[in-house]
Amino acid sequence: MNNNLFNEFVKEGKNLQIIAKDKEVIVGIFKHYMDALIDTDSELIISLIDYENKNYKGYEDNDRFFPPIAHTKEDVIDMLDHINIMKNARIELFKKCNVKSIEEYNAKELNKMPYIFVFVDELNYLLDDEQIDKLLKLENSFNYLGIYLFMGATQIEPKDKPLDEERILHFCNTNCYVVDKNKEIAKSINEFKNYLFVEVETNGLDIDKDEIIKFSYVVVDNKLKIKKKEEFFVNTGNTIISKEVSTITGILQQDIEQGKDSKYLVDLLKTIINSNTLVMSYNLDFTIGFISSFLEKNNNNYILDNVSYLDILNVFRSSENLKRYRIKDAVKYYNILFIRLEGDVL
Repeated sequence: MNNNLFNEFVKEGKNLQIIAKDKEVIVGIFKHYMDALIDTDSELIISLIDYENKNYKGYEDNDRFFPPIAHTKEDVIDMLDHINIMKNARIELFKKCNVKSIEEYNAKELNKMPYIFVFVDELNYLLDDEQIDKLLKLENSFNYLGIYLFMGATQIEPKDKPLDEERILHFCNTNCYVVDKNKEIAKSINEFKNYLFVEVETNGLDIDKDEIIKFSYVVVDNKLKIKKKEEFFVNTGNTIISKEVSTITGILQQDIEQGKDSKYLVDLLKTIINSNTLVMSYNLDFTIGFISSFLEKNNNNYILDNVSYLDILNVFRSSENLKRYRIKDAVKYYNILFIRLEGDVL
């Protein structure tokens, strides 16, 4: 019986939201949780909203799932109505039995009340729909009733309108997780000890052939106090700066020749990147792609194992009020402190 994950999740007492650009990551995490719940000996019900109707075929006939997996708008309406009815019934029953939680009720009564785990495969489909309001009524103030939400999203914004402030606050009450490139569940954003903002300049766009020529970073703790910051040119020993690159970046060949060697950057990355640090960058794939390539060339790619990331560019894109997503535009709009190290590190 797999009770450890179930017990840990109930003890945590929060809903869960997974944000990942890769849909396969969300599906993989959902299946991990659902399989663990199916295997537990605890009394529970799993309710799944899967509009795409292609990722959970093997679960259709499992008796833990009730109501049947919702694939259409009508299915979703019926499912959420059913769950809200059970929620209201539990509130009244708890009052009648003079108990304050499902744990207290089950310890007192012979007929055990099942936990309800609601999985929403793609939250964005509901953001355009009035059904999101029914979902919000199940937010984490009802965990004491034994009702928990698992929400997955590749983006958090409706297609034709921004989230209003009330909805944002509701979803901020969830335990929100970002996902690393190795497709592992990361810590809650609020649980990271440090945040690393990093940017690189390169002599081209090919991560296999081109090199990092400048490295800029800022490390802050979870109270946003700056712990360390630095920028420097990088000399890998065989980097050539073209006139075009010099024109774009302002970096000259002599700058590189006087730069730090590869060992310095490798040793630095060992100290500033770890599982307790959330790595952030503007256009993350570009930055991490070059850092990964650099570490692989220097036989130290393990440094990126179990590391979690957040793409600042995607955060900017989530705003309906930003017409352009350049850092300087976001700095002006959000009125935030901007630490410029010649590079684009916030």
